[in-house]
Amino acid sequence: LAACISMLEPLFAQKQLHFDGVFGDVSIVARGDREKVMQILVNLLSNAIKFTAVEGHLRIDAAETSNLVTVTVSDTGMGIAEDKLDAIFEPFVQLNGGLTGRSGGAGLGLAISRDLARAMGGNLSAASVVGEGSSFALTLPRAAWFADTLADTTSSIGK
Repeated sequence: LAACISMLEPLFAQKQLHFDGVFGDVSIVARGDREKVMQILVNLLSNAIKFTAVEGHLRIDAAETSNLVTVTVSDTGMGIAEDKLDAIFEPFVQLNGGLTGRSGGAGLGLAISRDLARAMGGNLSAASVVGEGSSFALTLPRAAWFADTLADTTSSIGK
């Protein structure tokens, strides 16, 4: 998280956005490919920057359950209509070009991000309210849970 935030801080400042911080337990550890997780987080943060008006707010929340870690990127941007939430994860889909009328992308970021998350045993989902903002939740296996599950599986081999 720290590396992604550091990488994008100049964009927060350039667009005069308020990054409210990372909330929750930042010591939790997920199981996943570091580069792929960073790619997903940078995509989510970049989209939040792109679709949030000047002086808007962004935040990250980190939480865990017994077997999952969830990192949620939230913004106070334009939001997405509920009936379009599934479509945004389809390749080449762009809803309305952002705040400037042009998004400047190919519409692949969320589709690739969801595929990467699923390939690591997780998922990527969205919730949104038009005019209030969006939240994108990346879930991945919790590292300790995965290690415990693997140990249970391998200890039963040969019994």
